[in-house]
Amino acid sequence: MAIDLRPEIRIQPIDHPINRAAGISLSILRLDEIHPVVSGNKWFKLQEYIRLFREGDYAFILTFGGAHSNHLIATAAACAAFGIPCRAWVRGFHGQAIETETLKECRKLGMELHFIGRDVYSRHDEIFLHEVQLQYPNALIIPEGGYGPMGIAGAAAITNYIPAETELVCCAIGSGTTFCGIANGLLPHQSALGFTVFKQGATIAEELQAQIPHQRWVLATDYHFGKFARHTPELIDFIRYMQQEHNLPLDFVYNAKMLWGLLDMIKQDKMAAQHILCIHTGGLQGNRSIAHLLEA
Repeated sequence: MAIDLRPEIRIQPIDHPINRAAGISLSILRLDEIHPVVSGNKWFKLQEYIRLFREGDYAFILTFGGAHSNHLIATAAACAAFGIPCRAWVRGFHGQAIETETLKECRKLGMELHFIGRDVYSRHDEIFLHEVQLQYPNALIIPEGGYGPMGIAGAAAITNYIPAETELVCCAIGSGTTFCGIANGLLPHQSALGFTVFKQGATIAEELQAQIPHQRWVLATDYHFGKFARHTPELIDFIRYMQQEHNLPLDFVYNAKMLWGLLDMIKQDKMAAQHILCIHTGGLQGNRSIAHLLEA
């Protein structure tokens, strides 16, 4: 399926009892709808890398990720759409022993998979990436998740879809790439609130500060639900509720935690902004692993 380089993106108003009671206008930027596979923030983080490949003299794209990685499947689909050969180093051998649906789809899209031990793998370590580049000098290397300056530059284009009346932009944080891009592209009267989806989320603050030249951003670090990719019955119930009552699909790794956390903060009267926009960063394919819970 072709990828629209300048997609139209819908903004969905959310009339939840919590934000309604607080008199807060809440909407969702539905990045998840721009493509069935390269959805959410993934296209924005990849687009500068794709442009560089097409303009440069590279033989293939090489990237990294786990056995359930949204980034891997998005990269595979984007490369298939543009006729670009691609390879992936998959973290851990469990995905090789029992191949996940994500990895099966990557193979179908033409991605060549190689499995490496976790002890060999360093997600964003510059020395590790440099050594890989020396091993494959003709490859365009994309760090895991599209991390880095090019991913940040691509993610900044998301702000073109943010209405001017928006005061606060909310986004889930994994690597922080999308959050940095959005924060860097905000108007002077706008600020950003990032929801870390892993334990000890405050540890990423120093890294973000180095990438964002202003102070109009803050982190919410209490809504990880135990750890990265962990869910609770409460979170599953929330995902079901938002789908049934608001026709809003949410993944359990990122977007459900972000929206649940925001509504909780509104309920606790911690929000001064009256016009809030949440970024739906996609990743719905990750719900395959909990499909049995969502159907119950």
